[in-house]
Amino acid sequence: MAAVHRSYQRVAHQQIDQAVLAEELGFDYFFLTEHHFQPEGAEFSPNPLQTGTAIAMRTKKIRIGQMANILPRHHPLRIAEQVGMLDVLSGGRVEFGVGRGGGTRETEPFAQAYGSSDIDQYKNQAYFDEALDIIVKAWTEPSFSHQGTFYTIPPKWLPWDSALTRAYFSQPGLERRLDDVIETRDGKDYLTELSVYPQPLQKPYPQIWQTALSTNSVKVAARRGFNVCHLGAGGEDVRNVLEAYHTEAEKAGWPDRSSSEPFKFGWDSQRKRGVSFLRFVHIGEVTPDKRNGLFHFPNYVADSLISGIHLPHGAKLTGEFFEDAGMMLHGSVQQVIDGLMRDYHAGFEDHLVLPIFETPGLSGKEVEEQMQIFAEEVMPVLRAECGGSPDAAPLIEVPSN
Repeated sequence: MAAVHRSYQRVAHQQIDQAVLAEELGFDYFFLTEHHFQPEGAEFSPNPLQTGTAIAMRTKKIRIGQMANILPRHHPLRIAEQVGMLDVLSGGRVEFGVGRGGGTRETEPFAQAYGSSDIDQYKNQAYFDEALDIIVKAWTEPSFSHQGTFYTIPPKWLPWDSALTRAYFSQPGLERRLDDVIETRDGKDYLTELSVYPQPLQKPYPQIWQTALSTNSVKVAARRGFNVCHLGAGGEDVRNVLEAYHTEAEKAGWPDRSSSEPFKFGWDSQRKRGVSFLRFVHIGEVTPDKRNGLFHFPNYVADSLISGIHLPHGAKLTGEFFEDAGMMLHGSVQQVIDGLMRDYHAGFEDHLVLPIFETPGLSGKEVEEQMQIFAEEVMPVLRAECGGSPDAAPLIEVPSN
């Protein structure tokens, strides 16, 4: 076990170095996942927001994302603060990824504190929805209250006798008045609204990405104006996911952060809006044994829909399965390009590729070599064939004191 702990300590540094390299190589995004308590594999990233802050300090352009923050493992106010801080420190480069999670070993220790549950999927979904509503309120309102199934914000029993609060909200020209944030009951003052600081620089809030395994999740994200990172579709199912997302978005009036106009089918590089798919990528020869060791997905996904197939509990998600489903691309540079272009021809107008290079069995140096080859030999073809890549938006100016 000591060797495993030392390995994860090395990976913590390597992930930051890889993000810096990604910017140097011309990648547009760098996403980290969130996983906990795993001694078995390479899905190490217990705090992608903390790692993202270190990345922000060493980069200038690359957008910093999480795929995803697992909301049932967090208090929504705390994650709203942390994402807001990262967006400010990065100059407005956050891509906020959210997911419901999976795997009771990872979620239940946190669920005991926050009232969510990975065992009860209805409860998990209800918590996810409420937490996301709270986060968006915290980012978009000068102060707010919330009464829901899991949270009452602020707590109704919270007394607040503060001369400073009274003086502050008695000033002219504020968006909130004293009566909005303080209520007097039985001769005592109680806090009725909270403000979260800092709010993100991006307005009205950073792009939200929702991970998805099912068509229902895709539709929910489309209705709410969120991007989708699909974890399981390959082959013919790529087109089905795109159709579901855009059909639902059209029904909902094309919801977006800043407008309600149609966006390009599949992905709109100008609006940075739409759907993308995770792809395990390895350029070079892969033997059958190495293939099954390299390409890994959590076993709990065996209870979910992947590529339209309901897998029985305990089914092994092997490299052969991912390869047959079109989710794993390996071999020569041309074979990888061909696999990514099959996705593009399934219906994309622009194409956002989300390759996974960091896989079990590879050293940090090998991961960086994969990134280098992809950037030099695959990315130029994708940029030429799949809608191009607009320059990263300039940093948002941080207000001075």
